[in-house]
Amino acid sequence: MGNAQASITIVGGSRRDDYVIPVGMTIAGLLALIEVDLAKLSARLTLGGGRPVELGAVIGRDIPSGSVVTIVGSQESAQALAH
Repeated sequence: MGNAQASITIVGGSRRDDYVIPVGMTIAGLLALIEVDLAKLSARLTLGGGRPVELGAVIGRDIPSGSVVTIVGSQESAQALAH
């Protein structure tokens, strides 16, 4: 399972980015990898239907591969995602 990969899409503001990552990475790990400043992220993370996503959620276990995670929140959060 060390080579297993998952896909995930992150949507925030006008951006939509697709990623292929190792199964087992957390949402916080992915956001750090793509350099989203979590200190400035004052938003909610949701899956389709508005289900909340926790930063510690594991991709490929808690969040199925192929999911779309949406960052919903303030202007500061959109700027954090842009950096």
